[in-house]
Amino acid sequence: MLNIGTVNSLTKNELKQMQLLLQKSAKIKQTNINKVFLNNTKIMPENVKCQREKFINTVTSFGMPKEVLKEIKNSKTNGELCVSIANFQENYLQKVIAPLFKNVTPKEVKSLAFEQELYKKQNFGNDCIRWLHSLFMPASKNAEVIAIEKVLCEKYGVNLALLADDLPAAQKALASVKFAKEKGIKIPEEIIVSHYTYGGGQHLRMPAKTTILLPSTLSKLLNKKNKPTFAENAKELISRWRNYCGFKSDLSTNSPVHTEMHEIMHQTHLPLLAFKNKKIPEKFMPTVRKISAYTASKPKAVHEIYTELATKNVLAKLEPDEVKLFKFLGGDV
Repeated sequence: MLNIGTVNSLTKNELKQMQLLLQKSAKIKQTNINKVFLNNTKIMPENVKCQREKFINTVTSFGMPKEVLKEIKNSKTNGELCVSIANFQENYLQKVIAPLFKNVTPKEVKSLAFEQELYKKQNFGNDCIRWLHSLFMPASKNAEVIAIEKVLCEKYGVNLALLADDLPAAQKALASVKFAKEKGIKIPEEIIVSHYTYGGGQHLRMPAKTTILLPSTLSKLLNKKNKPTFAENAKELISRWRNYCGFKSDLSTNSPVHTEMHEIMHQTHLPLLAFKNKKIPEKFMPTVRKISAYTASKPKAVHEIYTELATKNVLAKLEPDEVKLFKFLGGDV
């Protein structure tokens, strides 16, 4: 039972309840989307099976644990393959990344050796994720999409542009890269549009390249259609949480290319656990909460808070308190 307190404040317990509610909501949405995927019971064609085996054999030869690949290997239908692609990163995190933290406490200062091992495994996982999505998304046939892929590569120096024959997503990708170029922001080496992202984007950084994984129009639609409904007391808590935090919308700007720019701006922070674990002083927490619903839901995710501020800094304008927080996190206004 959710505990509803006074209108003007939220207790620490209520804030914790809110975090759990948001986590539960995300899980329900993911489950609902997986059910949509699983409705596709068509047996995988031979060429898709060959691609799957190619992926499994290659990443296994580079040391990928078999338990991470179990879901992909056991998939028999197109729908099961879709779910296994969407869940691959979570499986990797649980089976490979999480065990690294088993014998260390959250507040413990991590050694250089630990950072190096984590960095190595994250790079390997990111490389596998970007290859997996690129293998199973359709090649573009729409002339306009093909033209945009060509412009991204030939004019803006993108090494790989796979836009999944999705014109709206392609147009946003081009607009964001054009904007980044005008602002002097580094262009990612790869841009891949995927159906298997649960509606969100992703920044996959490796030593030699950065890949931006963007949600397709279908992925965004599934995300929108499969949001869970809440009981009245949960709705009341969410409403009070919004008022308490003071954010105006889900993201820090209303730009149509906010998601794309957010993923691009992830390139501008350090790819280190030490940065992600940087402690934000309590005096900054009101600012963290009001930037956006996204940051309010992730008040300890320093890399996401930094990136939302960096994105707002180039797409709109930071408020004075946001400037102070951004500079504290290493940002340059």
